[in-house]
Amino acid sequence: ESVRFGPFTFDCERGELLREGEPVHLSERERQVMQLLAKTPGEPVSREALANAGTSDPALAANERTIDVQMNRLRRKIENDSAQPRYLQTARGAGYRLVVDR
Repeated sequence: ESVRFGPFTFDCERGELLREGEPVHLSERERQVMQLLAKTPGEPVSREALANAGTSDPALAANERTIDVQMNRLRRKIENDSAQPRYLQTARGAGYRLVVDR
């Protein structure tokens, strides 16, 4: 399954992000965050859930501030203006959401 947003397509199974058919390099952590966001497009995903993505061991989970840093890095790769994101939006008090094309 894949989701589309603007010029991007994210393949959830492969964890591959394409911009107009060209691959966009993602770190493993960015890939995990995108996979979690893409599973529930348009719905907020908590910072805690994003911090725990990819690990079942709470000791290995990222802290919530680390997630903010990861989201900023992803926004620089995806958004035209990372200060006013269109696709990777902050859901105040809830976390982050991926806004996709319908």
